[in-house]
Amino acid sequence: MVGSGYMNNVMNVAFITDKNYVIPTAAAIASLIENNMSFDKLYIYIFCDRVCPDDIEKLKSMKSGNVKINVLEVSVSRYEEAYSELYNRTKIHVSPCAMLKFELPLLLPELDKVLYLDGDIIVNSDLREMYNLDIKDYYLAAVDDIGLMKNEWSEVHRRRLGIENLEYFNSGVMLLNLKKLREEEMTSKLIEYRTEGINDFMDQDAFNMCLGKKRLRLPYEYNFQGKILYEVGFEVVNEILFKNRFQYEDECISEQKILHYSNNKTKPWLFNMYFFTDVFDVYLSKTPYKGHKFYRKRLERVFYEEITKVELPLFIEKLINDELDEDYEYDFFKENPDEVVHHLSVCFNVDELHTLLEVMEKNKKNAEIKSEQIQLL
Repeated sequence: MVGSGYMNNVMNVAFITDKNYVIPTAAAIASLIENNMSFDKLYIYIFCDRVCPDDIEKLKSMKSGNVKINVLEVSVSRYEEAYSELYNRTKIHVSPCAMLKFELPLLLPELDKVLYLDGDIIVNSDLREMYNLDIKDYYLAAVDDIGLMKNEWSEVHRRRLGIENLEYFNSGVMLLNLKKLREEEMTSKLIEYRTEGINDFMDQDAFNMCLGKKRLRLPYEYNFQGKILYEVGFEVVNEILFKNRFQYEDECISEQKILHYSNNKTKPWLFNMYFFTDVFDVYLSKTPYKGHKFYRKRLERVFYEEITKVELPLFIEKLINDELDEDYEYDFFKENPDEVVHHLSVCFNVDELHTLLEVMEKNKKNAEIKSEQIQLL
């Protein structure tokens, strides 16, 4: 027996994965289970595309007395062409499995409501309050896409779509009213828009354009995209999203109900990320993939090596020599100097900072030489 989705003590959750996301999805499922044992029944539906039998059995083994795991094998080959077109145009890699979200109302015909979760999330809290929201008059409940905050490209993108302000949500966490979506035949409309409309994302633009006007807005804590801390800094996030509610970055992260690693450069199985990787590893240890070894890069190294601001060499030199003071004009760094010091100090020792400084100075000189050569032509 399955729950309709509106019973207080039953929660239905759906995941979609391919062979590349099986392990992160398992960690996400472990975090969901551990933090939601207050439900009498937890039904988890995992749609798998080209996942090997051994991995399917491992996912099934995560069931327990009140946790039912339903693994359903699917094919997304019909969406491969759309994936290729989008990747060739934008160079953004998102699995074509994302488009299977459009079909959830039909794939789960016995359910009235389901919580859809991407595989790159960690559930950090009990979700009963959110799951039991009354959404009978909405297509879905979802969070504004904070990953697009302070992003000039995102403003251009929203204007292209005709969406004003931040009325644009992230499709990685969605509480879906399957009954209403079926009644209004939204699956076909989503696929039609994805085929003929403006799309810079695999599924998200279609969801926003087709469902956005009947969306219940959820608080940011239900889909906190960790990359934003690296892009704009804790102080900006704390002020804009949380009205300076938090004193420390750790406190802010730990109180988010769902953590979402939504950027390819902020995946905790690919990079060593402050706080996020530790949380991911805790839940990974509660899966059949316990002990799996990842070859991770240092996220901050990747992040800061991409910065071409002239100020960084000076900043590093002063950091090495312990000469930072309040009067130093950081330009790019002055808004969040403590964050920059923290990340550089944690991820680089003094010798590495010297090496990075030498590389950046060399690159700067090469750029100046090239500029002089161009002027002589």
